[in-house]
Amino acid sequence: MLTVQYVMSGMTKSVHAQCRQLQKPRIHCRAFSMTIELPHGPLGKVFIKTQLNQLVAVRDAPKYCRYHLVRDREMNLLTASYLSCDVKTVNYNYVLPVFYTSAFGKQGSVNMECPAMTGKPRVLCRRSSMTVYLPKVPLEQIRLRNHHGKTVPIHAAKHCHYILMEGNRHLIFTTSFKACDVQIKNRHYILTVVYGSDAKGEASVEMKCPVEETENIPSQAVTCGKSGMSVLLPKGSPEDVKIIGMCL
Repeated sequence: MLTVQYVMSGMTKSVHAQCRQLQKPRIHCRAFSMTIELPHGPLGKVFIKTQLNQLVAVRDAPKYCRYHLVRDREMNLLTASYLSCDVKTVNYNYVLPVFYTSAFGKQGSVNMECPAMTGKPRVLCRRSSMTVYLPKVPLEQIRLRNHHGKTVPIHAAKHCHYILMEGNRHLIFTTSFKACDVQIKNRHYILTVVYGSDAKGEASVEMKCPVEETENIPSQAVTCGKSGMSVLLPKGSPEDVKIIGMCL
């Protein structure tokens, strides 16, 4: 508070000037998500920083990224799942950089940050790939379950362009949605990863990401020959292909 005295028409007067100090946005950490209380302002000017260091308006992010932005009384509430597209794990914390503009035009930025929980491996869905963070086990213990239900070592499928890297606390496995053993079931990309665990036996995790509503599953393509025809179908299990009927 600032008190200012001045003289007007021979009389001494005073005025008290006070500005409310902007508080740091509050963050609420929950079991599967985190929420931040941002100053009241245009929802269209709330941005997140992507893995490629680009700013993207939350409203323009794909639905599968699982961001939720609403106005609540005198604040904006942004909620992100720990599985949201651009949430990173840094020093055992889930981190998402957020940029915003208040109703008075003041710009600000803050990191949404919550401690990472241990437990089931987390899967991240991106535009054309998915990533899973696995416990740190010997690399040769990481295997994939193929279309026939058999487990195969990752190093035996070099032509599939799988990426397996070692992090500080985890193994990081990334696969394209178009990789060899990724299947499409119920409008989801699915791949099962089998890995060794500290306990006896082995463990597995199902990598699963939704097919975008705007994304077209590869369309059918028919090639006609002199004595027959071939149909190119989306990747999947041969057992799921059936002939319904044929008309002449």
